[in-house]
Amino acid sequence: MPAARQPRSGRPRGGWAGDCGLSPSDAARLPGAALLAGAASATPKLLPLDAADAMAVAVRLAPLADRVAEAGARSATLALSEGPVASAPLLELRAEAHAVWPEQGKVRLFAS
Repeated sequence: MPAARQPRSGRPRGGWAGDCGLSPSDAARLPGAALLAGAASATPKLLPLDAADAMAVAVRLAPLADRVAEAGARSATLALSEGPVASAPLLELRAEAHAVWPEQGKVRLFAS
């Protein structure tokens, strides 16, 4: 599937988490865990750091990621007019625009 057509929203991931029987709180933790694991994996490839040191930093950041996930799970119960969702559509639109840069002759510095 072309990059511009892949879902960029947390909505499909939330649906999959629900299908797997995860609670909303657990589902909210998935993006943070993936982000920390991805950064810990990439760091030794990009910088002269030991993989264990990079993972240790990720482990120390995990409680912060959990607090952010809990706040997100609490926000999910609010009405749209009350929650912190105003910027989310803009981020999605920006990701979609970034995905088609190669077709426009622009250079992508990362894959989103």
